[in-house]
Amino acid sequence: MKRRLVVAGAVLVGVLAVVWVAVDRTPVVTPPDRIPEPVVQHEPVAPVVPEVAAPDVETSVVPSSVGSPYVPAVVFSPGLAAVVDRSLPGEERVHGLASGEMTEVKDARDLETLAQLLGDPEEGDTVRHEIANLLSRSGYASLEACLVKIVDNPVESASRMTRTGVS
Repeated sequence: MKRRLVVAGAVLVGVLAVVWVAVDRTPVVTPPDRIPEPVVQHEPVAPVVPEVAAPDVETSVVPSSVGSPYVPAVVFSPGLAAVVDRSLPGEERVHGLASGEMTEVKDARDLETLAQLLGDPEEGDTVRHEIANLLSRSGYASLEACLVKIVDNPVESASRMTRTGVS
């Protein structure tokens, strides 16, 4: 039993010695009163604007977009001129479509123009409905994707609510 006490005492002394050395070697860090902020000095840099030579165009020929009258989209099928002209009332725009005068569109550029009008939330519902019908009759391949895009557009639901008075 005495032997066990001697071994336990020796282990205890060893542990105390290791703790003492560990505590003695731990650096003591005292926080400074104030941490100095780094001083960074930047000289102001003037923006460099490249000089571009103006094209030789007579300024009276170039129309200004500010205050200029509305110009409808360019179409290649004569029957679509009224449909793309937003300056006309809605009834006049869709008269040819609703009456069956325009059964289909063959020009791919006109189909894309109509698809853009269909996707525009500023267009009236009647005009968009007749454009969707015309695109369907014309076999427009991307009509389904265009309609899904309209349904998924959050602006559509917001503009629809304000037009119909739903809150």
